[in-house]
Amino acid sequence: MILYLRHIFSTLFILIISQIAVFGDSKLIMITDSSCIFCKRWERDIGQIYPKTDIAEKFPLTRIEFNSNQKEALYSFKNILGTPTFIFLKDEVEIGRIEGFNDAEMFWWLVEDIMISSGLSSE
Repeated sequence: MILYLRHIFSTLFILIISQIAVFGDSKLIMITDSSCIFCKRWERDIGQIYPKTDIAEKFPLTRIEFNSNQKEALYSFKNILGTPTFIFLKDEVEIGRIEGFNDAEMFWWLVEDIMISSGLSSE
């Protein structure tokens, strides 16, 4: 089982370059799992409104299923500890990460913190 999990972690969080190119120079990757209650809660509380936000215009969302097996690797994510994990990329470089989901207020606070620390917001 441990070897299987290691294999998953080493190959799981990989994007095909065509997925990356679709969204320009910035994107938000959500590592999700269909059995994750926190992912379901995020979808319920944020998932429907995220595409309508200013953040979504700057960081379009791509969901990557935790159990997917994308072998055509051109970009991999390291240190994924669980789901959901939100990875903010600018010019294919990670500028911030949110691990887990508690509630909408905390999520938006963490998003704003990432925007400020990366110089994308002035507040």
